[in-house]
Amino acid sequence: MDISIWASFLRVFVVLLIMAPAVYFTTRWYGRRQVIGRSIHIRESMPLGTGRALYVVEWRGKEYLLGVTGHSIQRLDSLPIVDDPVEGDH
Repeated sequence: MDISIWASFLRVFVVLLIMAPAVYFTTRWYGRRQVIGRSIHIRESMPLGTGRALYVVEWRGKEYLLGVTGHSIQRLDSLPIVDDPVEGDH
């Protein structure tokens, strides 16, 4: 009787050892495939401290500079997208 309990614990442990990484990697893979706003692209981000950051976001031919905190998002500036002249010279 004692051996069957340990064998059962060993089987449960082996199953968990196999299933935990499988579930972890499957959810990460599935999460990457669930892209909702394909027309919105985050071009740059700069953390400014705990819960604060600046983002440059491209959407519908414009770039927006956004200030983001834990409580709000503000548009600080917007510009039309222009080709980078430095990249065109190469």
